[in-house]
Amino acid sequence: CFLASLKNKAKPKFDPYEHMVKFQKVWEKLMNYVEKHRSELQRLLNYGSEE
Repeated sequence: CFLASLKNKAKPKFDPYEHMVKFQKVWEKLMNYVEKHRSELQRLLNYGSEE
């Protein structure tokens, strides 16, 4: 436990690369979600405008 805390202290608090990777993963999830639901949203919009 003590060694683990030492390791954490040795590690830089902000790793830009790690942060970028995390952000990219979240961004990809968001884009996938938008892609999945885009057709549904488009259908709803088209359905509303056709009537």
